[in-house]
Amino acid sequence: MRDYMAANRRTQDALDELVLANTNVAQTRYPDECEAVGRAIANARSSEVSTPQSTTPDILASRSDGLPTSPPKRVDGVDHFGRDRSLRPRTVDELLLQDSPTWIVRDVLPEKSLGVVFGASGSGKTFLVLDLAATISRKGVRWFGCRVRNGGVVYVAGEGSLKSRLKAYLIRHSVAADELRRLRVVSSSVNLFALESGDLDTLIAEIRKVAGELGGVVLVILDTLNAMMAGGDENASKDMGAMLAAARGIMDAIGCSVLFVHHSGKDESKGSRGHSSLKAAVDMEMQVTGNEGGRVAEVIKLRDGETGRRMGFRLESVDLGPDPDPEADEGDRISSCVIQPLDQAPEKAKPKIRRVVALDALREAISEFGQKMPATSTIPAGVKAVTLDQWKARWVLRTGYDDSTGNSISVNFHKDRKELLDTGSIVISKPYVWVSK
Repeated sequence: MRDYMAANRRTQDALDELVLANTNVAQTRYPDECEAVGRAIANARSSEVSTPQSTTPDILASRSDGLPTSPPKRVDGVDHFGRDRSLRPRTVDELLLQDSPTWIVRDVLPEKSLGVVFGASGSGKTFLVLDLAATISRKGVRWFGCRVRNGGVVYVAGEGSLKSRLKAYLIRHSVAADELRRLRVVSSSVNLFALESGDLDTLIAEIRKVAGELGGVVLVILDTLNAMMAGGDENASKDMGAMLAAARGIMDAIGCSVLFVHHSGKDESKGSRGHSSLKAAVDMEMQVTGNEGGRVAEVIKLRDGETGRRMGFRLESVDLGPDPDPEADEGDRISSCVIQPLDQAPEKAKPKIRRVVALDALREAISEFGQKMPATSTIPAGVKAVTLDQWKARWVLRTGYDDSTGNSISVNFHKDRKELLDTGSIVISKPYVWVSK
């Protein structure tokens, strides 16, 4: 029995390599198993066994309204990726012979797992996850002191370009772009919720091509969950179930881990935003909190591992050179940030009073969209301001109200605006607003 199970595991490993187009690796490591797989394929072809044309895994193929209509098919206890899915109850002795969990990042991110990294807008979660992706794609680099398995990474950037952030990473770490050749970025918008869009099939097919080029892909990052479920409601059980099914589909098709980047809710202490089925389904959950003084990434859920690991970091600004905008003022420069690990993680920050978050949102909006205003009877010369609508848009993101009704947004934004006016923190000359000196 032990010999049989060992051989079966080797066959599964061989199948994993063959599915990822690592033919040379498979034949070198598992010659007998590959020969057996070849005979099985030849027998199937001679029997005119048809294979499905869609790249979508069985769990998604017949899905309607965003949910699977039937469970994944099992053929002789093995799924379409060659892994054991038998429903036969196992003995304890058999279970002890199964492989132990393996890691992409030791004690942080398991292999072939589903995870989520979440935090408030401005918490630094995308900078952190991009640093994770770059570290995995490089050789011989640890992440916060943890051992890392090097491999291909695909980063699906649903909320904008990563160009400036990647340039900052290369400058800060003094490495050439070629050293990140195993990191690939998808910058186009992707809809994984609506199957009729065809984006899930297309994405899987493109990742398979990359896996063939790189000798495998170990991690796919989806940033953010909300950006990739156009037409869905993250608070609805069915819709969140559809996104989880899509992520599992990528995992099964590629044999990799999938990591969502997600937002926290209005109350950060209550976890990530949306339906609770997300937390129940993931193998790893990491929360990013903090501010300019110090930030923390904490592993708050880890299946088959210890929770509570806290990794402190700060965001370090990196100068990227003169502003290429033809309308930029002379001497204007652009910058981005990279993470800088701290020797010790800061203590957990107390949640900010919401009006403080509102003021931070105004400063961010002015930094990004602010214009120097001409002097008027109500506006001092040279003051940098934004419109109330621009502030409100950033306020919505920073406070977590982007999943709320229009009336709720207006009422709460008005409360914060009034409090900041009453304390003299801001000045308003409609339609403009700025921070008081």
